[in-house]
Amino acid sequence: MVVRVKLVGAAVTRREEGTLLLLLLQLLTVVAFLTLSFYATTPTTPLTPHGYHDHLRVWESDLPSADTSTTTISSITTTPPSHNLSEMHKQRFRFIHGKIKVNLTAPKVNLIPEHVRWRHPLNQATPCHDGSSQPLVLALVPSAPGNRRGRNFIRSTWAHPALYPRTGLKVLFVVGLTQDAELQDALDTEAALFHDLIQNTFVDSYRNLTYKAISWLSWVSQHCTHVPFIAKVDDDVLVNPYCLGKYLRGLFSVTTPKTPASNDTLASPPRLSTSSSNQQLSLSVNSTGSLSDDGSLSLTPTDYIYGRLQTRSSPHRRGKWSLAIEEYPENIFPPFVLGPAYIVGAHAVRRLLKYVAQTPFLWLEDVFTTGLVAHLAHVPHVQTEFLYTGNPSVELFYGQKAFMTETSEDKRRYGWEGIKKFSHTEDNHKS
Repeated sequence: MVVRVKLVGAAVTRREEGTLLLLLLQLLTVVAFLTLSFYATTPTTPLTPHGYHDHLRVWESDLPSADTSTTTISSITTTPPSHNLSEMHKQRFRFIHGKIKVNLTAPKVNLIPEHVRWRHPLNQATPCHDGSSQPLVLALVPSAPGNRRGRNFIRSTWAHPALYPRTGLKVLFVVGLTQDAELQDALDTEAALFHDLIQNTFVDSYRNLTYKAISWLSWVSQHCTHVPFIAKVDDDVLVNPYCLGKYLRGLFSVTTPKTPASNDTLASPPRLSTSSSNQQLSLSVNSTGSLSDDGSLSLTPTDYIYGRLQTRSSPHRRGKWSLAIEEYPENIFPPFVLGPAYIVGAHAVRRLLKYVAQTPFLWLEDVFTTGLVAHLAHVPHVQTEFLYTGNPSVELFYGQKAFMTETSEDKRRYGWEGIKKFSHTEDNHKS
């Protein structure tokens, strides 16, 4: 009896083992099939400069229909990413650890500038060609296609046309394309009505902000060549245009800025001076002072990038602004200014655009434009932390702060009421 039980138990165990073995073989078959399918569809070529974000591009066949006067996107041929990064690809950002002389005739590593296109005709009136005097500063505001409310708030407050004679500021909104035909029709109407909106042909998304930055650099270099300063301002930032204009005009009444050391990207900030013996700088972007390709410096205020300078910032590997090792292998960024609001001189704009094609792509717009490209182009920074605040304050109201960053609409409205009341309001128009 005991032997019989043991035999039955042994038989049951063998059946269970057979079942488990069959299940294991089926599982291995499925895994092998998925693995073969993955490698059959994944190229083995190295990752291109912007391969990680090819899915964010919009193709001509996907765009809303437009009339014959509009410009649609041209197809961009790129290679999707590979999981086997070449050693050369891993080293592509090593240039940040020193100063190098870039061969501008070398093969390009970033093709975005060649594919910047605009939906609307550029022969219409623009803030730089509307019959009035040239602005002191042109505010470029990246804006989501659907944020008409935010754009109207800016038009009716700090960028109101009635303030221009005192502020010297005009605004231009930069949007990407939308695949919503109704929304696109509304954008077309808005552009024709206000003449202050340019729409590039990259799909509008947070991770495409670098595309927007390159597109506005290109637009400014072609259509606003005589404007001394460009202010890049997010649409959730409130600007005190009186303070901004006063600061920028003051830069042309100072001694020539100190030349930075060869290993230092931070130039001494131009300081206001009351001495009549100081060398005066003319309010003109045609001044002879400029950066040269060999890195030597003979600077005017329009050669700088101004903003909240970060000098030892490291990439996040988790969170909203995280970068994978494959996207950015280095453990530190070059000096850059924070993206919500910064100022770029006209000479610096042209120099940045000149070096964009030799700079590997990174989707963090502020790091890419004011950090990576600026490093290659030897464009120096000026720390202007004193121009920024995060809340409505007496300093903002009285014109001692130029930017209130990343705030709610209610805060911006409250802040603007204070600016109207206290920032030399005798000449202000109610808005």
